[in-house]
Amino acid sequence: MEKEGKIVKSNFCILRILDEMREFQLVVISNNYALSNAFRSGSRFVAVPDTKINLGLTNVLYRQGFLTSIARGSHEGPDTEYTPTTDQNRATRRLWLDLKYKNNVPAMKSFTVVSKPSRKLHFKVNELKDIAQGRRVGPVTPLQPGEIGIVNTSMGVLELNEACEKRVGGEFLCRVRT
Repeated sequence: MEKEGKIVKSNFCILRILDEMREFQLVVISNNYALSNAFRSGSRFVAVPDTKINLGLTNVLYRQGFLTSIARGSHEGPDTEYTPTTDQNRATRRLWLDLKYKNNVPAMKSFTVVSKPSRKLHFKVNELKDIAQGRRVGPVTPLQPGEIGIVNTSMGVLELNEACEKRVGGEFLCRVRT
């Protein structure tokens, strides 16, 4: 360990943070698959862990019309009255998503994870614009009609076109087709 003033650097701390980020990314990806599987099975509700990135991702899906509602709750079901999240109940807190269907057909046809822990894909604003305008950028194919991209940026989780309008790049998390 090296000491520089009040800052203590440790290789162990850096490795631990990287491991936590990898686990965090795995949780997000597994929840995305849970959401996709719920649509395929015809489930009305699905619960995902209550994290900032899951809230951002589900917020984008709600604004784009793939979800009917989002409610906070526990592992047993949505809350009927407000319950604050504390350190004691953090592990049991969930986001309950009401999936949208029209004539028993899911609003979401496919949900594809683009950036994975083994291959994180970060793009600059110009590259995101190229993807939105129909050009291939690296391993990412352009968006098709009726498809949206979701990007994790410094301004939070945004839809691809929102990220382009706000001129921010970021990690291309997934794509969703109607």
